[in-house]
Amino acid sequence: VPTISDPDVQACIDKGTPEHSLTQNLTLRALDDDGIKSESSGKIYWRKEVQGSQRATIRLEEPASRKGLTVLVIEREGKDPEMYLYVPELGRTRKVTGKQVATDMMETDFSYEKFSHLQSIAGNSETARIDDQDIDGRPAYVLQTTPREDTSIYSRILTFVDQEQCIPVRIQFIATNGEVRKEMVATREEIKQIGDRFVPHHIVMYDREKQTRTELIVSDVEIDVEIGDGVFSPRSMGKAL
Repeated sequence: VPTISDPDVQACIDKGTPEHSLTQNLTLRALDDDGIKSESSGKIYWRKEVQGSQRATIRLEEPASRKGLTVLVIEREGKDPEMYLYVPELGRTRKVTGKQVATDMMETDFSYEKFSHLQSIAGNSETARIDDQDIDGRPAYVLQTTPREDTSIYSRILTFVDQEQCIPVRIQFIATNGEVRKEMVATREEIKQIGDRFVPHHIVMYDREKQTRTELIVSDVEIDVEIGDGVFSPRSMGKAL
């Protein structure tokens, strides 16, 4: 969830966010009306740096054809985040820039931009609280993020934060015509408590235009564990962890 000046909302965000780090195994399953199109599995690493900025890495392990494929996002204060992609068969790391940020990654309905937003990295976008809403019969804060026009294909992003569990349960990516282009929904029955925090274990990203969806299935969540610096370094993206 992006940082916001509203004290009540920010207190809730802080309550639901790990203090230092997070790791979790995940499966990405892309589907359409005919069934599963592709499936990949790997691990997500997230860490808050000493100065408060954040870094997130997703590294695939399966299938064998994608093993080692890695995406790294580095938050920068007052600027858009830096994003890097390592492709094993090319043996090099490249920076994701400009309109590439909005493209889908790994043959799923998640773009680099959505991964950035999902991993709590908002860059220099503007975020404001608007009227609260009920989601699935539960009160939620509603945050409206306005991305920079030159880096996003969306006019605004709405994040719905459960006021009790303090996690995003729905994120809507709204196109310039006002329609919901893509929507991320956390499955209520798969939100699990780990220590003092709640963690969604099943998330679906819907592409409302293409009528496709991608499931993100989470397991083996660890909060506030030590993660080596190499996991978040562009120079180390091709090295074994």
